[in-house]
Amino acid sequence: MKNFLLLASVLMVSTALLGAESSSETVNGVITKEGGILKAEKTIQLVGKVATAIELTSTTKTVDFGTVLIGRSSSADIPLLVKGEEGFKVKIATTGTVKDVAVTEIEEFALSSADNKKIMHLVYTPTDSTALNETLTVTATYTDVSEFKSAIVSA
Repeated sequence: MKNFLLLASVLMVSTALLGAESSSETVNGVITKEGGILKAEKTIQLVGKVATAIELTSTTKTVDFGTVLIGRSSSADIPLLVKGEEGFKVKIATTGTVKDVAVTEIEEFALSSADNKKIMHLVYTPTDSTALNETLTVTATYTDVSEFKSAIVSA
């Protein structure tokens, strides 16, 4: 008799879940029946941060190293101001190379709500008599954003 009652209970549940009714019902909040078809559903929360565009500015338009003897050096500093999303990491770099000019790398940093002023240090050491007349491109890039957004300033 116990087996019969157990079998009857299983058949009742199976009939309820697999029946031909076209109504929809939820069992345990995960499995649903629509038109006699069982389907499992899982909800997944989607999250993401939004970063505002990064800005890179400098008051320096031209760097004049003056007249420098071959093999000697002259240095200059370029002040940079970076604005963007607070807490996001930024890398400042130069694009390409300029003959006879060494650029001191600026370490990656997190933007703060205060001034994000950085100094780019340049050293010009001519190796021949060719006059320096080049353009240096400086780039600030978010390093922790999926789609990198850059700002470029030419000095």
